[in-house]
Amino acid sequence: MRKRTPISPRKALRLTKALFCGGLGLMAVIYLVGQSTLWQEREIPSLLLVLAVLGLLCVLAGLGVAFVELRCPSCGASLMAGGRIPDRLPRFCPNCGKPIEIEDTEKE
Repeated sequence: MRKRTPISPRKALRLTKALFCGGLGLMAVIYLVGQSTLWQEREIPSLLLVLAVLGLLCVLAGLGVAFVELRCPSCGASLMAGGRIPDRLPRFCPNCGKPIEIEDTEKE
């Protein structure tokens, strides 16, 4: 079985933010469309419900990526401060104190 290579903390944070914010944005748009006067007296179409579930799945996937991949490369401690998604990566690991590599090791 092939060993999985971990992704860099910067890529993990980018992916987390994209999934989480994208899902929240989709759910907000669906909420506003559902609350508009156009749908007040009628049944909400199933497409809106499917899109709302898709937005919720994106939010949960973003949280899952953050809990699994957003870790210190040296000690493996979580970089999520108090269970929150950080706005930016810390310079040093809160657990071991080693500097966190900000630059990606792979060429994009």
